[in-house]
Amino acid sequence: MKVLIWTSKHEDVIVAARSSEEEARAWLYLFKQMDGMDYYCDLDADEKEAYVKAKIDNAQAAKWLLSMRDGYEYEQVRVERIVIP
Repeated sequence: MKVLIWTSKHEDVIVAARSSEEEARAWLYLFKQMDGMDYYCDLDADEKEAYVKAKIDNAQAAKWLLSMRDGYEYEQVRVERIVIP
């Protein structure tokens, strides 16, 4: 199981994923959270292309956008594994 953790100045969001399908949905969920807060108002050409793809539920594009922004002043995305004994 994986947990995606998005930390920002607005809030922290933690999303659990037990499978690759759930992980794809988790990346899209985090993208939609950021998009709803207007994080994507100043994109360059490559980012705009990925943004359009993520808007139509392309999980790879959403993951790329979130990963690309990791380390910005108020943003961090981490993927942690959870061990259930």
